[in-house]
Amino acid sequence: MSSNSASDEYSLPTREEAFAAFAHLMDHEDFLLSGLYTGGFPLLHRYLHELENLLMEVLPDLHRHLLSKGVVAMMYAQPWFHTLFITVVPEAAVVRVWGKMLREGPKALLTYALALLQDNKASLLCMDDVEDLMRALRHPRISPAS
Repeated sequence: MSSNSASDEYSLPTREEAFAAFAHLMDHEDFLLSGLYTGGFPLLHRYLHELENLLMEVLPDLHRHLLSKGVVAMMYAQPWFHTLFITVVPEAAVVRVWGKMLREGPKALLTYALALLQDNKASLLCMDDVEDLMRALRHPRISPAS
């Protein structure tokens, strides 16, 4: 932060500070989030694969249901990871997700994605129409704890 006064303790960073923080997340060895955006999207593909495996392991009934409708993680979770949830959930939830990511590392993104699926499991299992499923997955319901 540029200012050290108590009144500015919670002020927004400058553009330069925000860019520096973003660059750090992209290139720091603990995060390497650039893999979400660089050629071939290696981190994005890894997260999508890991989410698919977690879904199969932790929520097998939801996994089977989505597969029976031809819905795979790449179809709904790509924007979750690509935008680090900023276009998917309310700002307060984004702040919690990012805080967890900064404390625990980028795997927190997978934990949050799985929690979103768990929170929406009952309604998703009741949907037979692929368009309804995709709409619900693109704009998942957020529980207060999420």
